[in-house]
Parts: sequence; C-alpha cells; structure tokens
Amino acid sequence: MTVRAELHNDTDTAVEGVVRAEFDAVTCEKKVTLSPRETLPVILTPNEFPQLKIDHPELWWPAGLGDQKLHRITVSFTTSGSVSDTQSANFGIREITESSTALRPGLASYSTTTDWEGSRLTSGRC
Repeated sequence: MTVRAELHNDTDTAVEGVVRAEFDAVTCEKKVTLSPRETLPVILTPNEFPQLKIDHPELWWPAGLGDQKLHRITVSFTTSGSVSDTQSANFGIREITESSTALRPGLASYSTTTDWEGSRLTSGRC
C-alpha cells in the first residue's frame, strides 16, 4: 500500500516536522522539512516502510460478491511537539488482476478478463 499526502508551509520560515500515517495496526512516520511557502508531496511506500506490505488484507468486495470491508487511515503532521494538522479517511483494499488474450492472432480482436479473487468478468472486442 502507498500513502500520499500533500503538505503546505504557509509561513515565511522553514518548518521541520513528522508526517505520521496510522491505520489498523500499521504506523509509519517520516521526518520532513518544508521551505517557506513550500508545497511538498509526501509519499510513503512499502520499499521505505515494510509494514505497508499487507499480507492477507481484509478485502473490499464488489456489491453482491462479499463484504465491503473499510479501513480508516489518519495522517497527521506534528511540528514543535504539537499536531499542526490531521486528516482521516475511509478506504477499501481490492485485489484485481487483468489479462488479455488475442482471439485471432494478427487481427485486432482480443478478450480481457478481470478477476476479483475468483469472480471473473470477461469482455471481448473485435
């Protein structure tokens, strides 16, 4: 899972602080410095934070195929020992795979299959 946040320093001085993301039993923190009036995208990735690699997540299923499990994430920015801003949102985790197969080699025809953990949708095009 990748977490993205955008920080904005609305002051005329540099600001140092910590971005913190929390959901379920996962917590990630990253130290950042913003220049005066800077807008900074912050991206937390599984390469940098291994705890963002979620094994066997509780999935959000399409309507009629299973439960729509929602998780709640809170992202905050702390500077000088106090929380400057915090935002929370609900999100779902889906597992979707897709493959395409040529129906007739050399012609502009194909079949696409989308798989939601065992439930398949197939479409074709000529």
